[in-house]
Amino acid sequence: WLFHRCQVKIACFVTLCAGAIYLFLVAVHSAEHHPDKWEILPMEPAKKANLRRTVRAGHAKRGPRINANPVIYSRFPRHLCFNTDRVVNGTESKCCSESSESVCFDMFWTKERCCPTAAERDVIRPEFKACADDLQRSLLSCIEDVSTLGGCMPSENGEPEHCPALLDEAVSARKVSGRDSMFARVLWCLSSLPSAKSVLDLFIAGGATAHIIGHAFTQLSSGIGKDWHIAGYELDRELAREAAKVMTHFSEVGYWQGTAVGDSAKTIVVAGLVPAEENDASTLRAICKEGADIVLLDPDFQVLMQAEFLLLEKVCRPRAYLINNINLPAHGGWMRETLMQYDGWAEILTGVAPDFMLRGLKDGARSIFALRAWTLLVRDHGEGRCLAQ
Repeated sequence: WLFHRCQVKIACFVTLCAGAIYLFLVAVHSAEHHPDKWEILPMEPAKKANLRRTVRAGHAKRGPRINANPVIYSRFPRHLCFNTDRVVNGTESKCCSESSESVCFDMFWTKERCCPTAAERDVIRPEFKACADDLQRSLLSCIEDVSTLGGCMPSENGEPEHCPALLDEAVSARKVSGRDSMFARVLWCLSSLPSAKSVLDLFIAGGATAHIIGHAFTQLSSGIGKDWHIAGYELDRELAREAAKVMTHFSEVGYWQGTAVGDSAKTIVVAGLVPAEENDASTLRAICKEGADIVLLDPDFQVLMQAEFLLLEKVCRPRAYLINNINLPAHGGWMRETLMQYDGWAEILTGVAPDFMLRGLKDGARSIFALRAWTLLVRDHGEGRCLAQ
């Protein structure tokens, strides 16, 4: 019996040692083949002549005419600031007038949010309202324009429309970002605004949405004298490399791996995780050193990114968010709801696009994914910072 126990212990010890050695070798192999490093991929010479290729307007189809809802403005729930269940013996007059804030306020229920001046209380700045209305009108006009997405040729024989801004790949053509949809048109129109110069396509994947942005940035109408920048993250290194190659259609590309910060380029693809902690945010700080005009958020299923989103807000403070898949379970809809419970935000446009990959649905639960909803939110950044200008 004793001999048998010793044999079992020895076998367990050997197994643990073998496992530890295996993990060590995997780590060494990963470090050797995927170190934190960077490189610059040059722009493809063959693409330079075709940068601004468009379909002749007479042959292109118009986009949909949309009856958009009025702009919706966010409101912070100030009536909950001094709820007796949260603040014991605290009232608005007492908390807002006293210098001691430790009892009444915390990181969320701040004095700035709960104690606005009389001029600020429940008032939307006229300049912000005018900006939001102008932006909505501008985007609606652009969505309908025949030159949007480079001009889309009507489909023939059931094939997808040909739009120069869309990535011409078989996989992309079956996705929302690879077809002529309202989502693709809004992304292109946003990027073509003269004041939009930097876009963070946070989950860049294989580069389909970044390709739309790059095409908009390099159009004659919006690209002249425009110092534009595109950046994005992708954990799968093969897919990140594919995105970097796609973006050489429009510029040289900085390909950064892990947390390495390399030389800047018009396009930066980071092969690594979106940072969740400030200690790991060297790439994000480099990308957002001058802020970000637009952030495209299209997280995958169950990528909830609470910490990543808070860090993104702190480091980049984008002027606008375009959030996709807000109606799907375990996607990015919560970010829309979170921003709209603060002051200083406006929902400019919302819409849906069909999932072109779902056909002949037989599972009732899968029908939830048949439509992909999106929203465009814009921040009140103060005087002279309107995206529509």
